[in-house]
Amino acid sequence: MVLLVVFLTGSQHNGAAGSSYQVGQPGPGAPAPDVNLASDMGGSFNLAAQHGKTVLIYFQEGTDCEPCWTQLKAFQRDMAQFHQAGIDEIVSITTDPLGALVQKASDEGVTIPVLSDPDVAVSRQ
Repeated sequence: MVLLVVFLTGSQHNGAAGSSYQVGQPGPGAPAPDVNLASDMGGSFNLAAQHGKTVLIYFQEGTDCEPCWTQLKAFQRDMAQFHQAGIDEIVSITTDPLGALVQKASDEGVTIPVLSDPDVAVSRQ
């Protein structure tokens, strides 16, 4: 199962409340859950540090899901369209171990951050 979630952080939401796309829970104006996960780009990704940005989080099945990686590459290719839609950043979350994600992202040429959620805490949240 693949789930896309757009988190709107901070007090400015680039008009998302009146946009044509649907935003799940938490919605505009509600605080986003804490996301602080190891990234294939090195270090960790902290959603709170993205305050004021619109972040699309792509929950995917992981290293063995080739359609998931094809989708990530399409996101990467179409990043300008995401920016036009008000999305500042895209990150992907999967439950695979970080080492496997680093290798897979490198093999696939994916430069969108892929985050490791091995205990599924953020994914459940």
